[in-house]
Amino acid sequence: MEKAAEGGIAPAQYNLALLYELGRGVSKDPGKAIALYQKAAQKGHVKAQHNLGTLYAQGRGTPKNYKQAAHWFKKSSAQGLADSMYSLGLMHEHGLGVKKDNKTATAYFNKALAAGSAEAAKKLERAKIVASDQPTKSEIAKASSTTPAAGMAAVNNRTSDLNKAGVAEIQSLLARLDLAPGKPDGVMGKNTVEAIKMYQRFAGLNVTGKATASLLNDLRQVVGAMAPVPANAPATN
Repeated sequence: MEKAAEGGIAPAQYNLALLYELGRGVSKDPGKAIALYQKAAQKGHVKAQHNLGTLYAQGRGTPKNYKQAAHWFKKSSAQGLADSMYSLGLMHEHGLGVKKDNKTATAYFNKALAAGSAEAAKKLERAKIVASDQPTKSEIAKASSTTPAAGMAAVNNRTSDLNKAGVAEIQSLLARLDLAPGKPDGVMGKNTVEAIKMYQRFAGLNVTGKATASLLNDLRQVVGAMAPVPANAPATN
C-alpha cells in the first residue's frame, strides 16, 4: 500500500492514512494520516476530504482549524457525502469556522437527510421536539399574571430536573466528552454543574448548569455519534 501511495494512487493514500489514524498494522500517527489524507483529498477522494476536515475540526495531527475543516467538508459535501453535509450543518449551527446561521445549518441537515444520514434525521427530529417544547404566548402571559414562583413553574415544567439515575447518566456522558463531571453518582455537585455549563456553552445551548431531560437527550445523540470503529473494521476505499 505504501508503494501504491508513493505512486500517487489516491485510494491507496486514503487507506494508508486510515491505518495511521487508527493505528492498524502501524503505530498510530495522526500527523502522517493528515499528510496522506491531504494528498488523496487534493486528487478529489471524497472520503479523504471528509476525514481531513474531521482531523482539522478535532485538532488531531494538526492544530485545530475550523476554517480548514469547513473547506474540506464543503468539498466532500459537493460530491454528495452525507456525513460532510451533516458536519457543515453542525459548524453553521455553532459558528465554527463559518458564520453562525441556523437557516443554513438546517438546510445542510436537510441535504444530509436526503442523502441518507441517520444523524441528520435525529437532529431534525430533536429540533422539532425542542420547538414544540417552547412555552406558548398564553403560558408566558399566565406566568406573568401570577406570582413569580408559581407562574414560571408552569413555563419551566417541561425542562424539570432529572432524577438521580438521569443525573448519573448525564455525568457518565459528560465524562465521555472529557468534561470532568466527577463520579457518576447522581449527585449534582459543583463539578457536575460546571461540566454541564461547559457543554452547554460548546453546544450553543442556554447555559443553566441544570440536568434536564432535553440535555440528556442532546448528550445521548452527541456521544452516540462518537462510537469507536470496530477493531476488525477493514480499511476501504
